[in-house]
Amino acid sequence: MGFGSPEWPFLQRTGCCLDKRHSGTTKRQHSRPVAAGEAQAGLKQEQAYVRDEFGKILERERISSNEHLTRAILRERAATEEERQKAQRFARQLEEKDRELKKHDAYYKEQLARLEERSAQFYKVTTEQYQKAADEVSARFKSAQWVLSVFCSSNI
Repeated sequence: MGFGSPEWPFLQRTGCCLDKRHSGTTKRQHSRPVAAGEAQAGLKQEQAYVRDEFGKILERERISSNEHLTRAILRERAATEEERQKAQRFARQLEEKDRELKKHDAYYKEQLARLEERSAQFYKVTTEQYQKAADEVSARFKSAQWVLSVFCSSNI
């Protein structure tokens, strides 16, 4: 990319210089200060062009970075939302499990109370039957003793 290339139209010329006052002059007719001024003007224009190009590149990079950052933020928000929903789902499942466990706990307590009541009734009935049987055995034994005592006392 030289000064005579199409990218630098301000430096393309057919004559000696861009100054219209010198349209018919040759290079030898110009003095050094005029050539130095042209070079200085060309340098300033080139610097302005480079500055503009760098500005455009930086702007594209800034836009690209912003887009990348925006996508990353959106991905992070989506992941955060997904985690929040997952946590809510787990919380609901935990609450449901807790309700189920409380329900089972109440059922088992009820069953335990029934078993304890049945056991107490069984113990009472068994104790009563044992006592009745013991009383009957004792009564028979006493009656047998009486019979023996009567029988033995009459035989003596």
